[in-house]
Amino acid sequence: WVHKAAQNHATIQKVGGEYQVTCVIQDENQDADAFRLQLTMPDALTANLVRNQFIARGSEIYAGLLTALTRPLTDAERPPEGAL
Repeated sequence: WVHKAAQNHATIQKVGGEYQVTCVIQDENQDADAFRLQLTMPDALTANLVRNQFIARGSEIYAGLLTALTRPLTDAERPPEGAL
């Protein structure tokens, strides 16, 4: 857990009646973020769950998101010609 927490950082900040969870994986070779995701949760319990899950599984989450964002689109997902 300590090793994962050193790589996968997650903080919680209360904003109004909600909780912002900021999840970060820092680039080991630079002083920059390799990955940053901010989520808004409705309560402290859910925010803590998200924080702990990211610390435990941040690398898996990052890899899964990259896979989803880089896989080829199907014909149904592709925007119509000239839409962009």
